[in-house]
Amino acid sequence: MQNKNGEGYKDPTAAKAIRSAVRQEREAERRQRRARNEVKKEYLRQYRNITLQIKDLRDQEQSLREVTMSAPIQQLSDMPKSSTSKSDLSDIMIKYERVQAKIQDKMCEALEKRLEIEDAILDISDPKAAAVLRMRYIELKKWEEIASRLGYSLKQIHRIHGKGLDLFQKK
Repeated sequence: MQNKNGEGYKDPTAAKAIRSAVRQEREAERRQRRARNEVKKEYLRQYRNITLQIKDLRDQEQSLREVTMSAPIQQLSDMPKSSTSKSDLSDIMIKYERVQAKIQDKMCEALEKRLEIEDAILDISDPKAAAVLRMRYIELKKWEEIASRLGYSLKQIHRIHGKGLDLFQKK
């Protein structure tokens, strides 16, 4: 057996042990890189998660709007009536206003997060990697759409994405 310099090892088991140690070290480095990139992906997904929350709140808002529109209109009368339907409508209107306020809060949060992420992506030195990250985490594109738009295979897009994650630094 020979080492990198072409010199022979006296003990072949020592060569195997060295190769095994090098493999283990590389695997440990890969695991650490994957763990760092998972943390970065989770950070980058925050914008998407906020936009999904906004969508859910808008669905809730639409549902409450439909309930208020379908509520029977009160007829004016001198006869006393129960106030339950009136209070039900008031409760719905209060919920509707709360949902609208939450939507506004989430929209502000989404804008702040988007700007923060876009700013960090702009600092990436590789334009292809920055484009892939922007399309994936800001424009919320699917992998296939990104590959089609940039003219690369899915495998290449995933490789470029990995490089982008390596270069990405949170602010």
